[in-house]
Amino acid sequence: MQESLTRREKERALHRQHIMEVALGLFSEHGYHEVSMQQIAAASEFSVGTLYNYFENKDALFDVILDTSCEQVLSILIPVLEGPENEQERLTQYIRTLPCILDQHSDVIRLYMALYGQKSGSRNIHELKLRESLLASLTQVIVSGIEHGVFHPVPPYFTALSIFVTLEAVTFDLVNGVCDDTPQAAVQKLEQLFLHTLLIK
Repeated sequence: MQESLTRREKERALHRQHIMEVALGLFSEHGYHEVSMQQIAAASEFSVGTLYNYFENKDALFDVILDTSCEQVLSILIPVLEGPENEQERLTQYIRTLPCILDQHSDVIRLYMALYGQKSGSRNIHELKLRESLLASLTQVIVSGIEHGVFHPVPPYFTALSIFVTLEAVTFDLVNGVCDDTPQAAVQKLEQLFLHTLLIK
C-alpha cells in the first residue's frame, strides 16, 4: 500500500512539474495576463478541473514557478559562497555563475520583470527571501576576507549590497537586451570592478 502511495505521489509531482513548464512557456510566449487557466489546461493536456486540483489559480501557479526558480538559484549560489575555497575564489565563482543563472532562468526573470518591475516596493516575497539569503552569505564572505587579510577593510554589509544589486541590475539588463555586453564580457568587467577594488595586492 505504501509503495502504491509513493508511486502516486511521484506521479503527482511529475504532473505538477509538467504544468509549471507548460505554463511558463505560455507566459513567456503570450504574456502572463494573456494566458488563462483554460489555455494552460489544454496545452498541458489536463482538464481544467484537474489543473485546479494542483493549483488554486493562475497567481498561485506563477507563485510556485517563482518560488521554485528562487530555490534553484539559491541551491547554486549558496554552496559557492559557503564553500571551502578562500574568499577571493568564492567571490569570483559567485560572479561567474551569472551566465549559468541566465541560461537556466532567463524566462522566469523576464516574466518577473514584466510583472513586478525593478521597484523595491514591488518585490515578491520569494525575491526578498533570495535577497536576504544571498546578502547574508555575501556579507560573511567579505567579513571573512577582511579578517584573513584578503580584502581591504571595507564596510562588509554595504560592500555585499553593492555587489548584489549590481549583479541583479546587470542580470535584468542582459535578460531584457539592454546591456550590449555578452554575459561572459559582463562577468569580466564585474570581476575587475569588485575584485580589483577589494583585494589587497
